[in-house]
Amino acid sequence: MKIRTGFVSNSSSSSFVCKVCEEIFSGYDNSLSDFDLVRCEKGHIFCKHHVLIPTENHQSRMLRGMLDYMIQNGDGDISDIVKAIEDGTVIDVYYGEITQLYKGYSRPIVMLEECPICMLQTIPDNILLQFIERKYGIKKEAYIKEIQNNFEDFEALISSLKKG
Repeated sequence: MKIRTGFVSNSSSSSFVCKVCEEIFSGYDNSLSDFDLVRCEKGHIFCKHHVLIPTENHQSRMLRGMLDYMIQNGDGDISDIVKAIEDGTVIDVYYGEITQLYKGYSRPIVMLEECPICMLQTIPDNILLQFIERKYGIKKEAYIKEIQNNFEDFEALISSLKKG
């Protein structure tokens, strides 16, 4: 049997990285909503302020999904959604309600049409590098070798990049 002495905690740390701006969020026992982050249907995690404004067609899909969820789970008051449709605040109600409905669940709350990564508004560096490697047939190792041959050290590389 193990006996632990000193400080022992049952808390777990949480860390998330926004795939759009690469900001890092960390803390103890936190969820995405604690950091104002969202996850799209495909699993991309990003800051809520990066969410794309969906078209009217996508807003209808969002509301249908939310209504279906509320009806299936007997959760919430649909009169707020109806009022939001009438006064044009669909998005505000959607995010307020959906965050509350799904809190504590791993279900995606942002549609792929709202995700700047899914909609190619931004492309993560690792994916961009893979695309360049495939398109031009030059591997990462070749780029590294070229950099090593042309620059004395990391600072020289960074200085060159800043010059434009």
